[in-house]
Amino acid sequence: MAGIFNTLNRVANQFQSLQQSIGSEFVNTIANSNFSNLAQGARSLQGIAQGVSAFASGLADPSQLIAQFRSRNIFPGAEPQQSSRVSAEIAGGQERDWRVRLSIPGSLSASPMFSPLKRTAGFVFPYTPTIYVQHSADYNNLQPVHSNYPFPVYESSRTDQFTVSGEFLIETAFEAEYWVAAVHFLRTITKMDYGGTGAPPPICRLNGYGDFVFNNVPVVITNFQIDLPSEVDYISTSLENQGVSQNSANSGAISWVPSQSLISITLQPIYSRRKVETFNLNNFMNGGYISGGDGFI
Repeated sequence: MAGIFNTLNRVANQFQSLQQSIGSEFVNTIANSNFSNLAQGARSLQGIAQGVSAFASGLADPSQLIAQFRSRNIFPGAEPQQSSRVSAEIAGGQERDWRVRLSIPGSLSASPMFSPLKRTAGFVFPYTPTIYVQHSADYNNLQPVHSNYPFPVYESSRTDQFTVSGEFLIETAFEAEYWVAAVHFLRTITKMDYGGTGAPPPICRLNGYGDFVFNNVPVVITNFQIDLPSEVDYISTSLENQGVSQNSANSGAISWVPSQSLISITLQPIYSRRKVETFNLNNFMNGGYISGGDGFI
């Protein structure tokens, strides 16, 4: 490498001497005399001298060398496209927080394991997730004998289960702690109190994208999936900063968190019979349930 460096330095010095001997005045004189080919050749010699000089100096500075390689001999469109992600951050000023959030039920709020989630008032997707929502109206076809067309008879309407999928990129210690708390929350929220009160899994409230999209929608989590890819780095973390290690059983507990993962949650809207009995279509149509917190969608 040292021999190549010395050789290129000598070549660069020779080209720089040639460039200085040519001089900008000589190039301008030729250009003004309409000797276009000769002028172009002189400019080419200047460009070669500058390129060799930059390449030789790049051997001493690897970052400059990489920049020289990238700036030459790259076909149009060969540059890699920069991917972008939309971060659902808290809006400033008087704007409300529009991030997709699952509330922590009151029966679970005392757990120190969920301390990172409490800082965001619930389980929040840090980046804008993908959501597929489906509404259905069921009809039963009544087919009289010897008839050409059936008569659809309305039976019921429903909001089907829908999936919320969001990416988690872990770059800081708090984000790693947040990922551990979020996974533990999902494991907890999908279990019943079998050995205690016998209560079923608790109900959460879904909020996101403002008043007319998801506003205090009561939901239960029927399924969740966590992606643990093999091609990413894993970061060591603990929840000691959240007070979890006050319990001696959890002292020194460590988890390894993927630097990039995907969490998908399947939600089912659920309403009490009393709320459904008082449902009024005109009130729903006029947005009357938005401020009431009933969560009808």
